[in-house]
Amino acid sequence: MHGAQPTPDPFFIVGTERSGSNLLRLMLNAHPDVHIPHPPHVMHLLGPLEGRFGPPGAPATLERAAAAVAALVAHHIHPWAIQPDVGRLIAEASPPDLLGLTLALYEQSREHAKKARWGCKSTFMIDQVDAVLRARPGARFIWLVRDARDVAVSSRDSVFNPKHPLLVARLWARQQRQGLSLEARHPGAVYRLRYEDLTRAPEAAMRSLCAFLGLPWSDAVLRHADTPEASTIASLSGSWKNNDKAVLADNQGKWRLRLPRRDAARIVAVAEGELRALGYPILAEDCGYTLGALDELQATLGEAAGRLRVELKSMKEDKNHWRRWRRRAHLWRLERALQEPG
Repeated sequence: MHGAQPTPDPFFIVGTERSGSNLLRLMLNAHPDVHIPHPPHVMHLLGPLEGRFGPPGAPATLERAAAAVAALVAHHIHPWAIQPDVGRLIAEASPPDLLGLTLALYEQSREHAKKARWGCKSTFMIDQVDAVLRARPGARFIWLVRDARDVAVSSRDSVFNPKHPLLVARLWARQQRQGLSLEARHPGAVYRLRYEDLTRAPEAAMRSLCAFLGLPWSDAVLRHADTPEASTIASLSGSWKNNDKAVLADNQGKWRLRLPRRDAARIVAVAEGELRALGYPILAEDCGYTLGALDELQATLGEAAGRLRVELKSMKEDKNHWRRWRRRAHLWRLERALQEPG
């Protein structure tokens, strides 16, 4: 293992995008013992293709998957400090599959950073919690939660998320149901952290989280905005522009002013149970809305218009706009190649 045993207790930030995961990543990454690189989303982007690499367990299958992982890192929209050693990925993948390659990838990055622990901010790993715990029983998961209505407001200008509140609500509700189920099944491994608590009282929230993770307290987590990593990510995309700023204590409840009444009612119609389960208040006037064909049509058209709007804005303003499109083209070519015989 290249001079060190794999980290037995990595941790993962999971949940729904636009819930403060970049903020939390930067805060934890500022800890002297922790390394959390910006995620290439290996399982999210390559997982749907895993069955096409070949028969499970075959050496050639693992080799093809490892090469795909390394290529994904090379095409990442937030460049990494290392290009992974494919031979090491293959040798150190445990289990010998795409998840094992992902774990081995983060080990290489941690080793390069000379940190004791690594974390992963691919929020989509909420779909992989059971598999990760089978491979690393000591792994821990930070389930980051934010009011769906504020997520919808934040998502409107993000290149990475659904734009229409109805689509945001459906994704949010599904992922919160997953989180609630995981919390019930793995109470010692899953820690629920509300974005609202993190931003209102960051020191208290981070002290509690560090205790859960078994990390010694470090004031450095409260100075994340001063780190080079914060400056780098903020410079790459408008979706990440606030990441070099101190914690925005008032960045919550904005949906009350910025979300149209009908959209708030649509979100409640989809996610009322999950909102209530997570302690988010619901206005009486937002209850009882019935979704119909017009809502679906408006969501479809609104999503298309929203995506066009943010893509045009990104083209003009984001340094990594074309990296994002090159990654998309790379994944399209990979998918096509894996469809071809032989």
